[in-house]
Amino acid sequence: NVTFDKRCKEIYGITDLINLFDKIPNSALFVCDPSSNYLEYVKIKMSLPSNVIFVSTPYTFVDIAKNCHAYIRNTTTDGDSMSIHETLQLGKVVFATDCTSRPPGCRTYSNHVKIDFIEELRKELSNPREYADNDEDTLRKIIKLYEYCLRKLISDGQN
Repeated sequence: NVTFDKRCKEIYGITDLINLFDKIPNSALFVCDPSSNYLEYVKIKMSLPSNVIFVSTPYTFVDIAKNCHAYIRNTTTDGDSMSIHETLQLGKVVFATDCTSRPPGCRTYSNHVKIDFIEELRKELSNPREYADNDEDTLRKIIKLYEYCLRKLISDGQN
C-alpha cells in the first residue's frame, strides 16, 4: 500500500526508484504490489517506463526474490524487514536505506540518487561473499511468526 512518513514522503520511495530506473539503460525494476494500490497511485503521478514492472498478481515474495539479481528496500522508516532476511537467505544482494539498523550483508545507503545500483551490483556479483543470514534465531522467529499468522487465520475463519 502507498503510505507516507511524517514528512509526507512515500515510505517505500517507489516513485523515486521509478524515476531513477527510467534513466538506467538495460535495467528492470520489479515492484511487488499485491494490492495494486501503488500501481494506481503511480499511474496518476507519472507515466510508467517500460522497464518498470508491477507484480500485482498473487505471488510469494521468495519466488520473486529467487529470480532477481538484487532487492532494494528504499524506505524512509522501517523495522526489521522480513523480506530483507528472506532475500539474504537466498544469497542475493540487498540494498537498503540506512534509516534503521540492517542485518549483516546489506549494502546500505542514505540517498538513492547518490548510489549507482548497477555499478554496486556489478561489484557485489564479481566479488562473491557469503550473504546468507544464517542467524538461527532469526530463522526461528520468522517461522514462529508464519505459524502464528496461520493459526490466527484458521481460528478467525472458524469464528
